[in-house]
Amino acid sequence: MSLVDPGTAILRRPTPADAPALTALVQACPPLDANTTYCYALLGDHFADTCALAAVDGRPVAFISGYRLPRRSDVLFVWQVGVHPDWRGHGLAARLLDTLATRAWWPEIAWLETTIGPSNQASARLFAGFAARRGVGIEVVPGYPLDWFPPPHEAEPLHRVGPFHAHSKEK
Repeated sequence: MSLVDPGTAILRRPTPADAPALTALVQACPPLDANTTYCYALLGDHFADTCALAAVDGRPVAFISGYRLPRRSDVLFVWQVGVHPDWRGHGLAARLLDTLATRAWWPEIAWLETTIGPSNQASARLFAGFAARRGVGIEVVPGYPLDWFPPPHEAEPLHRVGPFHAHSKEK
């Protein structure tokens, strides 16, 4: 465990310059699938407003990536959530998720979607807690099937959280 208080972590949007550190962070967070450094540079450049990181002493220790769906702009898809093993158990993932809900575009979001492998109970609890804090439901429906992934990857059921706002037309 770190000697630094996790409450002092700086929460901010990623930048392209964070890409090498984000690649290393995700690599330290199995079972997350690490992407290329270029992918994390794109996230920090093109999708920074729907992503967030927690940094301690300038070093990213937690990261959440997401994007609004192109054909359903009222949906935020959360792609990856990673917390360095030394920083787990301090609520950083919940703080990052809550931070996304403070962004200027959040009132336009009716649903948050993510896929979570069945063995990833920490992520399931994270999103269930987010739903509970906002007084909304969560449903699990088929997402990406097992045969789409190489072993030992699991299937990725889709978790739908919401609706968040009264103006949501979809039920």
